[in-house]
Amino acid sequence: MKCKCGNEKFMLEWGKLKCAECGTRQYIRYSAEEHKIMKNEKHYFWAVLTPKFIEARDKHFPEIEDDVIINMCKDIEKYYKGKWPKVHCKTTASKWRGKHIYWRYKFNPHKKRAEVVMSNITNSDRIQDRRKEEVKFVTVDFK
Repeated sequence: MKCKCGNEKFMLEWGKLKCAECGTRQYIRYSAEEHKIMKNEKHYFWAVLTPKFIEARDKHFPEIEDDVIINMCKDIEKYYKGKWPKVHCKTTASKWRGKHIYWRYKFNPHKKRAEVVMSNITNSDRIQDRRKEEVKFVTVDFK
């Protein structure tokens, strides 16, 4: 990564990168993994795996492949029984292999698609996040 001034050296200051030469702040962009999942020949939804979720998955379940997560997203989508997701929705959680897994099933108006956004895996029944979110706990039949 290069700064506008051409420098490649950065300092970490208050959670942001700052150029060592000119002092310009650079924001770290992250990218999520996105998988298109077909419900049938015509209908589909997207599974979005956030970097926080991927990090937690590697920590708690290093042997789990993406195929298992995709099948889990299919089970989560089946839980909603064909109801169209809302734009603003609560975080939902369920127990999976002794851990709590958190997601949001929502409609993304910018990309015009339905998404299952996998947000975190924790040992506790609370999200450790800055935002105080209410979490709705449900029972999903994971296969």
